[in-house]
Amino acid sequence: MTDVPPWLWIVFTVLAAAEKRAGSFRLDYGQFDWGMPHFDRHGLVAPKDFLTTLGEFDAIFLGAVGWPARLPINSGMCEK
Repeated sequence: MTDVPPWLWIVFTVLAAAEKRAGSFRLDYGQFDWGMPHFDRHGLVAPKDFLTTLGEFDAIFLGAVGWPARLPINSGMCEK
């Protein structure tokens, strides 16, 4: 992975440790390039069909969304 934020490396490290310790534990996950980088490129925090995309998952770990200094809270996913 390139340009992975430091906090995300922590998440991946914890997941790998849980898999190793639990043996049969397995977690499939995906990562999406949404948020402010997506907003800077497309004028949207996430693609218009993001609810359809996320609907394919059993659970969602959602980090911080938006950047109050640059993007009001009511201009992204929170409206959906």
